[in-house]
Amino acid sequence: ARSWKLVRNLAGGCRLALGMAPSAAHAGSAETRAAELASYTRKAVEERPDLTIVGDAVYDAKAFREEHPGGAHFVSLFGGRDSTEAFMEYHRRAWPKARMSKFFVGSLDSADKPVQADEAYLKLAAKVNALLPKGSGGFAPWTYWLKAAALLGGAVALEGYMLLRGKTVLLSLLLGVMFALIGLNVQHDANHGALSRNSSVNYLLGYAQDWIGGEKGVWLQEHGGVD
Repeated sequence: ARSWKLVRNLAGGCRLALGMAPSAAHAGSAETRAAELASYTRKAVEERPDLTIVGDAVYDAKAFREEHPGGAHFVSLFGGRDSTEAFMEYHRRAWPKARMSKFFVGSLDSADKPVQADEAYLKLAAKVNALLPKGSGGFAPWTYWLKAAALLGGAVALEGYMLLRGKTVLLSLLLGVMFALIGLNVQHDANHGALSRNSSVNYLLGYAQDWIGGEKGVWLQEHGGVD
């Protein structure tokens, strides 16, 4: 009994040295055990927009969306859905299970078949990633921002000129080409959350889709792979 008391006191001292209250440590381990035991069917997750499925695990989408570098709106699109394939396609890498463990709330029910990672795709993505500019962290390099500024500035100047001086077929065609390039570049990458580490920048530039004649919400739904 004395030996057990010494071990218990030593463990408590370690927790205090790490800045953890004993009750918080017990609460954290209890929450972890509860999450490991929790099980969700796909149907149950479909009724919970605050949850999302990745592989055979279920995560707290509501808690994670505010920390998502690409912005909260894209995570919200997959609330109540399986986001396994979407993550692989957009991030070109395997799901960081250890890093995302704090958002883990349970496992997919054994009766439901999990979506498996496409290993062939991930190998191809790794080769592509090796060819991309280094140091940008997966976001747009400075050369991209020069291109975006040229496209946006050129389109604003051309549209302003046409409003003040009148339209011609040639200028209309040129503006249409610039709008198409903005759609294929700026709004596309912004709405994927891939332009800037600042999600507010991505959010605002995503509205370029509305400027060129589309609608941001519809684009996210249709292009984002949401059924």
